Amino acid sequence: MLFKEPSETISELMLVEKKVLNLKTSIGTLNALSKSFGKELSSSRNAEIFIEVIADISGHHLTQIQEIRYDLEKLKGPHGR
Repeated sequence: MLFKEPSETISELMLVEKKVLNLKTSIGTLNALSKSFGKELSSSRNAEIFIEVIADISGHHLTQIQEIRYDLEKLKGPHGR
């Protein structure tokens, strides 16, 4: 069959929507945390704690971003800058 059933497409769209909503919530949480920390990030220990909190909230996303960044750096090679 070349085309998916409408119910299958709707189910897939609903899963994507759920992922987007989860990401939106995560981003909202990070935004709220950054506002609440505000000027408290001036000390290196507070900044360290904040980074740990970000990693806990969105660890999977952070890992993906780091892997992509690493791959891009490898592609650029030593003369890429």
